[in-house]
Amino acid sequence: MTQKRSLRMRFGKLDLPEDDLPTPRELHNAISDTWTVRDQRQMVEGEPPVDLEEKGSNSVLIEQEYDHNFCNFIYTADKEDVSLLRKDDEVEIAPDNNPVRSFVFYFGNGQFAYESVEGLIDDWIPQFICDRTSINTADQYTLNEFSQSTMSDFFHKMDKITAFRFGSVEDSSQISSQIGRALDQLADEVGSQEFTGGQPPSDLSDLQIFNEAIDATSVKKIRGERDGSYTKTILQSGMYEVVWDDEGIGSQRERAVKVYTEILPYLNILS
Repeated sequence: MTQKRSLRMRFGKLDLPEDDLPTPRELHNAISDTWTVRDQRQMVEGEPPVDLEEKGSNSVLIEQEYDHNFCNFIYTADKEDVSLLRKDDEVEIAPDNNPVRSFVFYFGNGQFAYESVEGLIDDWIPQFICDRTSINTADQYTLNEFSQSTMSDFFHKMDKITAFRFGSVEDSSQISSQIGRALDQLADEVGSQEFTGGQPPSDLSDLQIFNEAIDATSVKKIRGERDGSYTKTILQSGMYEVVWDDEGIGSQRERAVKVYTEILPYLNILS
């Protein structure tokens, strides 16, 4: 029986000279499953600030085997919004038994990719990488978005499109078709528009309107499938959903390699 797994991955890169980039081995050696203070927050007036902690664990180092050397690990952190608990007339910090957990990659060229999960602030991952490798310029990084060319390539490579969201373009003077101008005007009035193929989902790419929209609008989201495989989603904001069959994958190292092969095309596009 197949075991479907999925991760919603985002991408970024440290904006440092090549000689200043930490290596995957340096990060791997610095990850020790030890909690450290990420930040302090004043949760209750008149009470001492509360430590918000983070750690990396289960680090896996891959070298000389693929196009990229990389370190894969699990990032765990206290959430930004810590719950409060009233006990008699006192207010106490409620323990959070569900911290943020994210599946993270760091690559030798300074790129990183991480699982986007609820409660995770995007800055935390690059800051953690910099902190662990003693880089003092933790704010020098870029979080990537996908270009319209990448969105268009995804659309045309899929055999079946089941969801499509678009918005208006900044310069509509280049839109030549009547359908394209109408779609752009619609998106400009409503902000964005999403269409789905229903249940069971029909193929939106069979309709002329979406073949016009891919070139005439600012495409925000596409969901589709190829070769009868799992349905995958890409967002222009920078998220790509990795979906795979986890049957027979017994270790984090094997899972890291599987996810790496799935995101490799986008690492190459964004590098």
